Amino acid sequence: MDINYFKSSIYNGMNFHKVKGVSQILNVVDDGFTYAIGKNGNYKKVTYDEVENAIYEIEQRGYINRKWFEETFPKIAKSKPCNFTSIGGVLQALDYVTYVEKRYQKIIKYDLK
Repeated sequence: MDINYFKSSIYNGMNFHKVKGVSQILNVVDDGFTYAIGKNGNYKKVTYDEVENAIYEIEQRGYINRKWFEETFPKIAKSKPCNFTSIGGVLQALDYVTYVEKRYQKIIKYDLK
């Protein structure tokens, strides 16, 4: 997966699963997307830079975990820690990763022809 595929695949109103519930993309913008937090109209933003770094790490290592997120984006990890599960949740909704043992792991697809 690359960032262009990701950008073309997400949309306003898209639901995705997080570790503790379901969230929704509220608005796709030029540099990222906003997503709902809870049911009180609160929201946060994920940038495409965060997503692109996550995709790169998944391609290189096969997964992302909270430690990677905290080391790669220390300021964001403190102010918006739920961005990690939102990135993973959207990637999971796109059938790119699955959540296993506190990490988002790349789904390996086999061609059985």
